[in-house]
Order: sequence, then structure tokens, then C-alpha cells
Amino acid sequence: MDDDRSLAALGLDANLGKAPWTYPGVAPEESGLLAEEEYLRLSPVKGRRLGQWQVELPCGRGRRSEAHGAQTWVPLNYALLWYNQAPVDHRYPVLAVGSNASPGQLVRKYEHGPMPVLPMTRAKVWGLAAGVSAHISAAGYVPATPIVVDNEQSDEENKPSDMFVCWPSVSQLKALDETERRNYRRLFLPAKRFPVELRSGEQLGGCYAYVSDRGCLLAEDKTPLRLIGQHELLASLLGRSEKLRTIFGRTPRTMARRAAEGGDDLRERGRQVFEQEGWIGTQPELESMQPANLRYDQLPPEGWVRCQRELESVQSVDLRYDRLPPERSTEQDTSPDGYRVASSPDDFDRHGQANVRLPSAAFAELGSPELVVVRRGLSGSTDQKTAVLARAEVVPQAADDQTVEADQIVRNAVGVEVGESVVLASARLRRWRWPERVGLGEPNYVTCRVQPADLTAMEAEVCLIDSLTLELLGLQSGDQAVVEGLPGPGGEVPQIRIKAFRVSEEVQQRRECLHGGDQTGRFPSSRDALGVFPDLPWVFLDRSTRVSLGLVGQTLGTVRIRASRRYQFAKELRELLLLIGLAFFGLVALVKNCWRWVLLGGLVALVMVVVTVRMRGRLTHTLGGDHRKRTGSSSGR
Repeated sequence: MDDDRSLAALGLDANLGKAPWTYPGVAPEESGLLAEEEYLRLSPVKGRRLGQWQVELPCGRGRRSEAHGAQTWVPLNYALLWYNQAPVDHRYPVLAVGSNASPGQLVRKYEHGPMPVLPMTRAKVWGLAAGVSAHISAAGYVPATPIVVDNEQSDEENKPSDMFVCWPSVSQLKALDETERRNYRRLFLPAKRFPVELRSGEQLGGCYAYVSDRGCLLAEDKTPLRLIGQHELLASLLGRSEKLRTIFGRTPRTMARRAAEGGDDLRERGRQVFEQEGWIGTQPELESMQPANLRYDQLPPEGWVRCQRELESVQSVDLRYDRLPPERSTEQDTSPDGYRVASSPDDFDRHGQANVRLPSAAFAELGSPELVVVRRGLSGSTDQKTAVLARAEVVPQAADDQTVEADQIVRNAVGVEVGESVVLASARLRRWRWPERVGLGEPNYVTCRVQPADLTAMEAEVCLIDSLTLELLGLQSGDQAVVEGLPGPGGEVPQIRIKAFRVSEEVQQRRECLHGGDQTGRFPSSRDALGVFPDLPWVFLDRSTRVSLGLVGQTLGTVRIRASRRYQFAKELRELLLLIGLAFFGLVALVKNCWRWVLLGGLVALVMVVVTVRMRGRLTHTLGGDHRKRTGSSSGR
């Protein structure tokens, strides 16, 4: 296998400035990740969204490839993270109608801008084809523009166009806009009118295209001219007009060279010839599209009525990929009982837990549960057993009865992307409510990924977790924690009390070195099996504990952990018992009447208040008072 993925080695480094008659340059044969001046293989994953597509990182890129000296296939979002680039959710889908499908041309367009690291995916596009813009570029070629294809034409003529979709980040998009602004406008194309389908089967919820402000060239039958090779196109135009031959010469290379060297005035004379010959047509349907600025993560799915109405009147809205679910999912996507996933907003009280917000109809159908179990809803998936427990809440004024809002922790736990589907089941938890009644508030939870116990803790009723997780839970190493697993057929969540110890760096590093691969491995990696990176914090549990928590057969299972408040109450009280004892003997010696018992009762009450305040400060999720009300209004959705 040839490992040289440089543009030069692949023949993708065409320079249109030096050879304008080669426009639109050389496009790759397959999807890829343009990473500086390399074009890495990018393989679609059937039924999954773009962030889960697999990139082949060459030898030396990433920890595992360095260790094994071979190529490593990783999720696209992981590869973008490795290059310190924006993830897929924060990128924009842009149709590459002309030279934007040429990696060499893109590199040169970004020569003075942000580093060109962006995915390029092949796609089928209906309703559009590559036409010819009615102007001559500064480089000397006649560039492309999208043209509308009549859907009433014959099946042969109405075949989808094979195009590339580029995925620039916000800074890359601004730089690309700057290179196109002189002659083009970037317009948003709705999915219902111009469907765009990726090789994974995903139909995008919308896409962008640069449409020429100069109109399009017409063929001799007055239909929009289709884009062909530049040499053939220039020869055809010269053959149709004596005026063009007088200005630019009689050969395509001569025309391209004179147009590049002659300046704006000469190129404008060429455009005037187009107009005098009656070759210029318009694209009213495209020109009427809104020049919106919508990101893939922010475009609503089909049926999201409220947001669809907002889009119809939008002029410049910043919508990203993670709020742009696919217009149509593949046959592998959603189970009959599944719900489409959207990201949750920032401005609501999570009560110290991972949350799933459901429409009122779905909430009632599940029996108005306090908790739900979330699993991926992709049929045929090998990781459907991976599940996570989350708090359930009703979405006020939900716009879509088939969409649920899930926190990032929930989505990472089961490896589901925004726009994919999940299956929900209700769960119930038996828990004493007296801590809330005495003012301790609701407990703070951390959702952790389960790892088989290390030999040092094997067959011992303990769990090992990292320092930060202990601090978030308000625990010290050796304190007692409550671990909640996944419910069985009855729907009741199993829970155990267990001592939590800080995992040593040696154990953590040893496991990081060993883990990798899909769920068939001894220590599978969430990156390889679920496409998740970084992962949830780890908790090391032995087999008997995993069985007690209902995690049989789950190699990448999750649990929720909270501090044992009963244990913490006893611990705090023990620390203050000495104070109570000394005070009691002091009161007996100083106070001779019944007031000593009143004072002792007051001291005990004070101790209880101090214990409650200290526990609330360490173990609960809120700062108290109206903190959420003061800050919630400023949180972004």
C-alpha cells in the first residue's frame, strides 16, 4: 500500500493560475479529509452521521499508530480534534460546483487564511447541475455556477449530479466567502427542493452553494450550458463568436492567457460579447434563495414546524451542523419506537444529573418517569446494549413530538450523534428523601464509563475513580459512594454502596495503554466502538459488582455515582462529637439548673445546622438561592 497521501503524489495539486485551461482542476475520486497538503482517506459509515465517518490517519498520527507502526482508522471528529480543528457539528455544508472540488485549488485559496483542514464528501444532488457562469475570471478561465435542472425532464436527464460537499469551519467559511464575493453569493438551498445525499445514506437538512451574480451561459438551444472541460468549453465559445476570436485569439490556451494578462477591462469586453450574442441567462429560482448563514448543527429536521417557519423569513442566522438533523435518515436509522435526538439548551436546571427532555406526549406514554434508560436506536447496531440512565423532564412547548433533547453526557455515553435516534425506557429508583427534606438538596451525580477492575482491586468491594471525579462528588479517597446501574425487566434501578478510592496513575496509564478496538476486545475503546472522544470518566469495578448493577454483557456500560449522604452525615457528626462531649461536661460544671439541658439542646441543634450546611456545600449541585434565575437568561440555546 502506498502511504504517501500528499497532494503531489496523488496528482491533486493542480495550479489553475498557471494552467487555466485545466479548470476546474483535478477532483478526488472518493471522499477525504484535506489536511494541509495531504488528502487522507475518509470512509462513510452506513446509517451514521458525518462525525462517525472513519479517517485513516497515516503512521505516526496518534498514539496507537505510533505504537503499532501502521495506519489507524479513527472517527472524523477524532481526526479533527487531533489537528486541533473545529468538529463536524460546527461546520457548514457547501456544494463544490467548480474548482472548490479541487484540493489543490482549495489549498491556494487558503494560502493567506486559516489552515485548510476540512472534510470533502461525495454526494448525489437532485435539482442542480454544474453550469457555466457568464463571466471570465482573473485567472483566465470561464468558471462554473450551479444551474437548476427541470425535474419534469426524462429519467436520463434527471439523474442526480455527482458533486462534492466541502465542510469549512466558521473561519474557513469566511475566508472562502472572501475569495468568491466578487462574482458570487453564497445561498442556502433547502433540502426539500434540492436534496443532497451523502454516501452514508444521510440526506442533509440543507446545503449552501455559491451562485454567480453574473448569470449563466446558454447553449445554442437557449438552455443553460452544462459545464464541460475548460479546453473544450473555450473552443466551443470561440467557434460560436467571431467577436470573441477577435479579442482573445483562436485557440483556448491563447484566450485563457490573454484573459489572465489583459486585466479587468479586457475580461469585461469578453462578458459584453456574451451579452451581445444573447448567451446570458438567469436563474430566478436560485437568485430568490435567502442568503442565510446556517450551520449544519442548527438546521431543523423535517416536521419541525416552528423552526421551519423561522427559516422562511430568516436573513442571516448562524445555524450549525449539530442543529441541522438530516432531512431523511437511512433505512438503518431509527427503530419504530425511536426518537430523533437534538442537543439540549443551556438555560434549565439539570438538578445535578444528565438530562433527557421529552415532549409531553412521549413523557406521558412512558408513564411520567423520573428516570429513563437511553439506548441508540439504529437497527442492526452492535452496540445497542450500551445504555445510560438519565433524568427525564418535559420540554415546555415542544415543537416536535418525535424529537428529544439530550445532554452531551447522554449522547457520548451511548455514542449517538445529533439527528440520529434513541430508544427510551422508563426507570424508577428507590431512594430516601429525608436529605432533601432537611435542606441538603438533590444529590450531585457523575456518569462514568465502567472498566473491568484492575488486579489490585479485583474481587474487592471497592471502586476506583480519578481525583477530579472524587472532588466533583465531594468525596475523599476511601469514602462511601452510591453506584446506580441499569434496571432489569421490572424497571427498578439497582444500587450498591461501595467505598471509592482514588485510582493510581500507574493503573490509569496501564489501562490506557491496553484499551482499544471495538466491543469484541478485552478492553474496548469508546473511540473505536462508539466514535466518542474524549470519553466519560472511568470507574473500575469487579465482575461481581457489575453483575449486581445489571451490566452483564456490557463492555462499555455506564453507571451513575453519587456520594452516600448517610455516610457523610455520620462522618461529619463523628468529627463534632468531641465538641458536643466537651460542651456537655462544661455545662454540667457551670450550669446547675435545668438551663444546662436547654443549652445542650441548642448546641446539638447548632451542630446539626453546621453539618447540614457543610454537607450541602460539598455534595449538592446548586450554589443556592436564585443562582439559576439570575444566570439562566444569558445562557445560549
